Amino acid sequence: MNSIITNLLFSSLFFYSFASINFRGVEEFSWIPNLLGLILCVSFILNNPKIKFNYSLVILGIFIFWNLLSAFINPDLFRFFITSFLIFVLSFIVYNICLKYPESSEYIKWAFILSLFFYYRK
Repeated sequence: MNSIITNLLFSSLFFYSFASINFRGVEEFSWIPNLLGLILCVSFILNNPKIKFNYSLVILGIFIFWNLLSAFINPDLFRFFITSFLIFVLSFIVYNICLKYPESSEYIKWAFILSLFFYYRK
């Protein structure tokens, strides 16, 4: 059972990386990387994580808080807060996955390489 969850974690990491690179900036397809990021979060939680924290995430959290303050000043910026928070959570999860499983960086690398071929064909 644990190997199935680990394979789900690696495949969701690959698909999230692939979709977030390919659908970057395409507004009508922005739900695809968000959904795959949610699947990545669920598979990370199912894998019983031991979370490691670093100080660069604190700085990123400060930027998110600053973005939240600007969202209350201008409601149109609230979408940027949600996007920044999603990036923060998913970068934290990807960082912890790469710490626990060093081979997971290969999945990110291959997603990036395949995305170059698809992006070049557009």
